[in-house]
Amino acid sequence: VAKPKVIEPIDYENIIVQKKTQIINDGLRELLLFPYDDFQTAVLKRQHQYVCSTIPENAEKEAYSLFVTECIKTYISDWHIVNFKHEDYSGDFRQLPNKGNRLEKLPVHVFEVDEEADKDEDAASLGSQKGGLTKQGWLYKGNMNSAISVTMRSFKRRFFHLLQLGDGSYNLNFYKDEKISKEPKGSIFLDSCMGVVQVSKELYCSI
Repeated sequence: VAKPKVIEPIDYENIIVQKKTQIINDGLRELLLFPYDDFQTAVLKRQHQYVCSTIPENAEKEAYSLFVTECIKTYISDWHIVNFKHEDYSGDFRQLPNKGNRLEKLPVHVFEVDEEADKDEDAASLGSQKGGLTKQGWLYKGNMNSAISVTMRSFKRRFFHLLQLGDGSYNLNFYKDEKISKEPKGSIFLDSCMGVVQVSKELYCSI
């Protein structure tokens, strides 16, 4: 059975030194290099909470055991502190610092389609205040003064214009043809309209 090939781990520091020039010219060098400002070191002087030290001055030199020597160093050495710049972001995600300004309400987005619709509504509202043509088309008109039942009347095909007046009321003018420049043959005020009756699958207005 062949023995598995021993794979030597990559010497990261050696690779960085060998390819220093390539890394400096690389646009993504921040992914390889260790950030210089990621941490800071500081030395905190050890503060003794007693008047006389419990460890003799020559204890470290007189100690023969390495274990005893290291224990003495632990008690008499100063503290070396490492402060990480992004330490606040290394804990639970629910305790992450939120330094950004949180918006109380979402901003209102206005699109071109909405602006055009608003302009059309404003134009329609302005046109209705001034009075203007709103609807036009062909309808059938019967004799309004006849006492005959609606189903028995004769109807004539006329071209109607529905016009809104300045006071907000509607006036229905009818012509013989689509030439609206001529004087209308008559006018119907919709305030006097009594209803709509269906006759032979057509809609007629009964006044």
